[in-house]
Amino acid sequence: MEFFIYLIKVNIAIILMYGFYGLLVREDTFFRWKRVFLLSIPVIAMLFPLVDISWFMNRGTLPSANIIVFPGYYLNEVIVNADQGKSHLHFSFVDFLWGIYWLGVAVLTIRILAQIVSVFLLLHRTQKTQINGQTIYRKEDLQTPFSFFRYIVLDPQKYPAHELQEIIRHEGTHVRQCHSLDVMVAEFMTAFLWFNPFIWLMKREIRMNLEYLADLSVVNSGLNKEHYQFHLMRLTSNKAAAKITNNFNVSPLKKRIFMMNKKETPRLGLAKYMLILPVIAVLLFFNYNVKANDSEGKTVMTEEPQQKVTPVTAADEQVYTHVEQMPQFPGGDAELMKWLNQNMVYPKSAQANGIQGRVILRFIIRKDGSIDSVRVVRTLEQECDAEAVRAVQAMPMWIPGKQNGQPVAVYFNLPIQFKLSVNTDKSTAEVSAHKSGPSVTTVYEHVEQMPHFPGGEAELMKWLSTHVIYPKSASAAGIQGRVVLKFVIRKDGSINDIQIAKSLDQECDAEAVRVVQAMPMWIPGKQNGNPVDCYFTFPVTFKLSDK
Repeated sequence: MEFFIYLIKVNIAIILMYGFYGLLVREDTFFRWKRVFLLSIPVIAMLFPLVDISWFMNRGTLPSANIIVFPGYYLNEVIVNADQGKSHLHFSFVDFLWGIYWLGVAVLTIRILAQIVSVFLLLHRTQKTQINGQTIYRKEDLQTPFSFFRYIVLDPQKYPAHELQEIIRHEGTHVRQCHSLDVMVAEFMTAFLWFNPFIWLMKREIRMNLEYLADLSVVNSGLNKEHYQFHLMRLTSNKAAAKITNNFNVSPLKKRIFMMNKKETPRLGLAKYMLILPVIAVLLFFNYNVKANDSEGKTVMTEEPQQKVTPVTAADEQVYTHVEQMPQFPGGDAELMKWLNQNMVYPKSAQANGIQGRVILRFIIRKDGSIDSVRVVRTLEQECDAEAVRAVQAMPMWIPGKQNGQPVAVYFNLPIQFKLSVNTDKSTAEVSAHKSGPSVTTVYEHVEQMPHFPGGEAELMKWLSTHVIYPKSASAAGIQGRVVLKFVIRKDGSINDIQIAKSLDQECDAEAVRVVQAMPMWIPGKQNGNPVDCYFTFPVTFKLSDK
């Protein structure tokens, strides 16, 4: 997906800058400036998606670390495995398109390499000689003179002295100015972006401008311009030795003669080349916005401000994020996973397209045990999202959570991972819990009385706001996003086994871990009235904001 986005950005840049060239620059006689401009198009197009200007866009902002705890507790992750059928191979339409793209790249690249080989094979059959102080590689019966990097190849016996002088001057210009480098850049860019018609137009313009430069050199050398033009017309029917070489007469002749006779563009016209800078700025701003949106991932949940702690008012009742006695599926977690195994189905369209990944749902378990307000907080694909929502909505009544002995509404978050499995003999989709079984000491995912920070969530937020420090390196680099930590709160209230469930940046990760390690003792969770070890997960969001 990242490469696909990169390709889109590169093609947008090619289209924009070639459009600028076609509208403002193409008819100029500043052939050297045009050469630089045309070569800069692929370079800028390839590099601008890699440039990060967040440091510039975020200048004048003060970093602040927002510690955001998801409303509600995370259930065990559910993994949906699907049998991929007898063949174990499914190719989606997207895979087909990628196959076509890479086939085109391969064919065109092989074609370029084959032409390079053919040129060197031809050079192997030539004789090196000197004519008018220029090194020439003589090849008898060669129809069209050409140059390739430092080689000029022709049959000098076919031309009178004055025409031979024109040809050597023309091809010598290609050699001295390294025009073959431009040609190779254009060829390989065309192979890489062959599906974009603008890259083919750009390649044609690069080749034409090189011929303008060589023609200009011949005309400025004092040779007769009219005779040179008639010479070109007499040879116009000859074919090129290879597409990658600079050939004396294989280019649109009418356009070349027109440009030779055209009046020079006034020097003031060079100023319009500076207008490319706003185009580059637009591309960089576009890339910044794409990266900023992408940094948030696929999470579509609106984060709760720090001030909103449990309970949260929703509709006509308070909805808690943590309560003394958490809601339970009838029969406990084991029955919940069993129910999901029997009721969830991997969407066929998602299987066929090779789609897999995680959907995270957020919902409320009401005080009567019913499930309400199911919504997707991390999306994967429309069919997978719909199946996850359908399964949760179809669940039986839960045993409601309790606070101060009274039933209350509680937020829950449920991760569901859709995972394609090819090593299975089962013919139906399978749902299984993603659990690490206890060895000696049992670490609970959910307990009757969840662990909590001394003084509750309000005190936790207050403590975090005074202890988290935004890493300077991350702030300077414009890095922002979420670190998700998972750790164990032991039965004595201590914290250990801190793991990074989702990484952001080395410095941000380290700061999040440092803060958790520095926390005071928690009030441990309880099961059947006894303190127990319990997993706890919360995200730390580092966000640059204006002050």
